[in-house]
Amino acid sequence: MIRIFGNRLEYVNGNGDLHREDGPAIEYTNGDLEWWVNGNRHREDGLPAVEYENRKEWWENGKRHREDGPAIISDGVDGNWFFRGKKLKGNRLKLYNRKRVIKKILENEKRIRYYK
Repeated sequence: MIRIFGNRLEYVNGNGDLHREDGPAIEYTNGDLEWWVNGNRHREDGLPAVEYENRKEWWENGKRHREDGPAIISDGVDGNWFFRGKKLKGNRLKLYNRKRVIKKILENEKRIRYYK
């Protein structure tokens, strides 16, 4: 289903959640785009889920996430790094530090799943 507003088109699923699998779920008249799946910002294959004129954001399953760069770039300036919704402090972390933090996040997720 498509909802039409003055400045945008929104694609929604049967539950009314923003959702589209073959393109952006929100298309603004100024050309800005947002990808959503089942009510969560989401886009795969390393592409940004939010593409505004001066800003790009990478999201996966409703969480800011990018493994190969900052998850937010605004006005061409690198912003904050996120991994599965967790902010990695300092956009100038050396690669080995980011890998260590990412490994710790993954280990914590495994422990949580084990105890459920």
